[in-house]
Order: sequence, then structure tokens, then C-alpha cells
Amino acid sequence: MEIEFWEEPNGDKPVWEFIKASDRVKSLLKKLELYEERTLTDLLKNESAKELKGIKAKYGFSLYEFKPGSNRFLFVVLIAAEKIFLLHAFVKKSDNTPLCEINKALRRAILLNQKNKLR
Repeated sequence: MEIEFWEEPNGDKPVWEFIKASDRVKSLLKKLELYEERTLTDLLKNESAKELKGIKAKYGFSLYEFKPGSNRFLFVVLIAAEKIFLLHAFVKKSDNTPLCEINKALRRAILLNQKNKLR
């Protein structure tokens, strides 16, 4: 699966910057390489991934939260079976995902949907 990082209108790539600034940058990049080699079904079966509830019914696309290793930090929007977009990254400090973090990824997904017609 091809991976693309969210890009702001000014060209910034906040998810990429988050990964580069992480003290676990090598392990995160290795994990992303593994993601590229797998199908969606494999990713959802074999990784710590969960679909965020209620999004697909309301917006027509799914957002997933991925937990690579001991860090839960990636939101993913699936454009097609062969492409995923990494929309948002953060360090998750509790079992519940903060609504502000979900909303940040959701806003980006909506913009991506308008541009690429995810439905």
C-alpha cells in the first residue's frame, strides 16, 4: 500500500515532522515500511489498529487509529485499497483518544475527501 503524509496548504507535513522528531524515529520508519508491504486486511488483522466508530456512517469513509509498537499515534484514511494517508500523529497518554485529536484528523479527512472523493 502506498503511504502519503498529510500536507498543509503551506507545504508543511506535520505527521512527517512528528515522526522525525520522535526518539523512536527508526522503529517508526521501519513500521511504516511494513505497512507499505501489507494489504488493508493484513494491517487490520495483524496490527494494533482500530476503526474509529461512527465516522463511516456519517462521512462515508473510515478513520483508523494505528498503534505501532508501544506508541499509539497514527490516524489513517483509506483512499483506495492501495493508498493510505497519514493524517495526524500524537502521543496517546490514556486509553481514550481525546476528542480534539480525533477532530483534527477528521477535519483533514474531510478536506481530503473533498479533493479526492473518498466515497
